[in-house]
Amino acid sequence: MADTAAPTQKQGAPLFTWGVPNLGGPGWIHPVFDASIVLDEDRYAMTRQDHHSPGLDVPVKCFDMDKMLTGRLIIEPPPGRTAWHGEIKLYIKSTNFIYDRDDDVDVFMKEWVLMEAGYMSEPTEIPFEIALANVENLRETYDGSMFLLRHFIGYSISRPFYTFRIWDEKMIVLMKSSQTPAPSATQGSGETQMIEVNDFGGKCKLTHQHGTYSLRDTLKGEVEFHEMTDPDPISQVEIILGRTETYDHNGKEHDVEVRKFIVHKDSIVEGPITIPFSLPLIDPDEGTENAKEKLLPSLPALNKLKKDGTPVLQCQTEYWLRMVLKAPQDAAAWWSSQPLTLIRTAENVEMKGSAAVA
Repeated sequence: MADTAAPTQKQGAPLFTWGVPNLGGPGWIHPVFDASIVLDEDRYAMTRQDHHSPGLDVPVKCFDMDKMLTGRLIIEPPPGRTAWHGEIKLYIKSTNFIYDRDDDVDVFMKEWVLMEAGYMSEPTEIPFEIALANVENLRETYDGSMFLLRHFIGYSISRPFYTFRIWDEKMIVLMKSSQTPAPSATQGSGETQMIEVNDFGGKCKLTHQHGTYSLRDTLKGEVEFHEMTDPDPISQVEIILGRTETYDHNGKEHDVEVRKFIVHKDSIVEGPITIPFSLPLIDPDEGTENAKEKLLPSLPALNKLKKDGTPVLQCQTEYWLRMVLKAPQDAAAWWSSQPLTLIRTAENVEMKGSAAVA
């Protein structure tokens, strides 16, 4: 249905909409409605604005995924006129940018209808609230080594077939701050984890507290050499925290060492010996040019469904802990690994001026 009156033309109108020349007519030179989203959150996180600006982080409104996202959509029709609109929708979408392909793919979209089709003659505010924890398949913002998972909140106002829908969106940051401390932060909770290397002529066992740690936790445990019957010479013991990023529908993987700790070096290990360790996961150089690989929460698999309902993996991040035993001059090495989960807890988010940093 057409508007009851043609909208007034406004300066600064785009010459193209969705790649098609605007040749004049209702809603072609300028959208019939002026609309904007106002978000209630006043917390910000520093993040990349786009994939072409590494290191050029900007403050973006940040939302805890365990809480409500609230705001309002403000719509203004042409002054003194009545205009028709179709469904007015709010949406959240996720895009996955894969660096080595220079490719940005929409991997998630969730829509809510805020208003059914009808006429509008006065400025209208539509409040909304979204329980983010109830939105299935929604994941945290993730800026990793091989892909960038970003989120946007936007609106869409349907219009008659001969004109263009009205839409806009803004980037937001989503963080999942567990309300329960990681097991390692709770006295006496969780199960002891173990990594064993037994193929160097002796036996070596690494034990640590738990399988789940928060980003700013400390990894505590010990490395024990025993039954050293006829061992190859071991001069260095390393503990490596690594990350595997799976980042496209073909299951392409990339491994990166996020943290490396040397708990023994130089001297040859002789006889039974126990080496205790206490290793903070946070990088002391974080925020500086000397910082190592960024420590991020584990990212559960995000699947996108084909038309036939078959799930296709879009992206996923898994951490692993590895013990490496090295012979002098790196002549040989023996190692073993186990999976590890990293989470962000409420105490991992600090306010610094107008920005929240993980």
